[in-house]
Amino acid sequence: MQWCFINIHDNLHTTFFTLHILVLHISIFLYRCRYSLITSTAHVRRYGAPATTTSPPGTTLSPAVEKFKALVNTEVTALWNGVHHDTDGNLDQGDLDALFKGYDDDGNQQISQSEFLAHFSHNQQNLVVIAQGLFYELDMDNDNEITKSDMQRYYEKIDKNDDGSVDQAEFESYFKDTLTLLFVLQFESQMSTTPAST
Repeated sequence: MQWCFINIHDNLHTTFFTLHILVLHISIFLYRCRYSLITSTAHVRRYGAPATTTSPPGTTLSPAVEKFKALVNTEVTALWNGVHHDTDGNLDQGDLDALFKGYDDDGNQQISQSEFLAHFSHNQQNLVVIAQGLFYELDMDNDNEITKSDMQRYYEKIDKNDDGSVDQAEFESYFKDTLTLLFVLQFESQMSTTPAST
């Protein structure tokens, strides 16, 4: 009976996390649509022509947003450097195999959540939510283990132009969105566990 409750709890946790990610994806999409519309409208008002740039001239983001973007860019670059081991400019099967082998501590051809969290977060509490989110992202069949099959399916997901190769631009584009969401979740988690000051 206890196993049923644990399994239900795990399934609810996974479902909640998936829904949370979906809501954040929708929020970012709506933000981008709104920003794009505002940018285009402002450009038309100012210059009387369709916008050809992503932001009107002279527009700057707040320092906090710039700092956050810089953090995400730094982490995406570090992630690329951590998984890409040769000089061909592409993430390939050899890179995936090296990554998989590095995380599969017990050699059972599966990466458990605990193995993944230990390697990715290096036991730093501030990275746990991000590591959990990436684990759920990589676990394509939702069986709480990352297998080589999961890695291959994830590789195909990142390969946006379906050419069978993931270059640095595709990797960075995908992971900037993913890490942005996960950093927001991490921040939310930290805010919900931090006692309010009086």
